[in-house]
Formats: sequence, C-alpha cells, structure tokens
Amino acid sequence: MKKVKFLARFFLSFGCDPRKIFLSVIRWPRYLLDIFRYLKEYHSSSSKIFRITINDLHPKLLDKGEMAGNLGVYFYQDLYV
Repeated sequence: MKKVKFLARFFLSFGCDPRKIFLSVIRWPRYLLDIFRYLKEYHSSSSKIFRITINDLHPKLLDKGEMAGNLGVYFYQDLYV
C-alpha cells in the first residue's frame, strides 16, 4: 500500500493524476458508444442539421457524474442585470 501511495505522489509531482488517467481509460468505451449512437440517429433522421466532424469531438471524460457546482454570485449577478 505504501508503494501505491508513493507512486501516486510521484506521478502527481509531474502533474499526472493516476486516478484521472484510470477513469479516462475506463470511460473511453462509453464515449465511443455515445458517438456511434448519435451517428446512427443522425443518419436515420430526415433532418441533417447537427453534423459531427472529427474537429467537433472534444471528449470530457471526467465530467460524468460530477456535481454542477455552486451558483453563488453569478446567479445573483444574472438576476441583477
């Protein structure tokens, strides 16, 4: 267990978070599945408005399941303006 903690701290010192790398690798298949589902729907629909190109793909693999956050001052700023 000490070796695992040491390795995690070692990688973190270089800016690599082993947990994020692991989660990213685990979540790639789901991301690809979602793309294929979208393309299947896109090709079967009569409306071809939302076309995807390779430049449009920006995977955010670590956002799934995260909390939306606190609205804070931006919520009140929007109401004020």
